[in-house]
Amino acid sequence: MKVGTCCKKTAGGVLPGVLLLLMPKCPVCLALYLSAATGIGIPFATARYLRMLLIALCVGALLLFAWRRWRDWRQYKAAR
Repeated sequence: MKVGTCCKKTAGGVLPGVLLLLMPKCPVCLALYLSAATGIGIPFATARYLRMLLIALCVGALLLFAWRRWRDWRQYKAAR
């Protein structure tokens, strides 16, 4: 396996995990961070749904990463 391929596969699982770990626990904090970073304020209700969407995307990406790793491992074991 090439080094670039290995790094891409590992980053596919690490980045969503880190984002999920650093996700603010309350929607108000998310709105504050977005406001501080971009200068655009968003309402509380929008921040609540945006937070749920980001969590769902991170969990989905982690599940996809785990499924791909499991599939690769299963093919590796079958080839032995």
